[in-house]
Amino acid sequence: SQAVPSFSADGTSIAFARQGFYDGKDAATAVWDVYVWDVGTGALTQVTNGGALWSHLPSMSGDGKTVAFYTGSPEG
Repeated sequence: SQAVPSFSADGTSIAFARQGFYDGKDAATAVWDVYVWDVGTGALTQVTNGGALWSHLPSMSGDGKTVAFYTGSPEG
């Protein structure tokens, strides 16, 4: 599943959180990661790697160069 997206001011980039599973199916291994989609090129960039167990609520800067998000990582 996917969560509420955040758009760059010019609409060319979209940040969003997406739920996945380490083993492909077990809810106990569910993680949320943050991604950025470049609308023009179609490129999808994974910003977080699941190691935090969950990262969500991304907020894209107006220029689309920075994404802030909430994370469960002890490293912040």
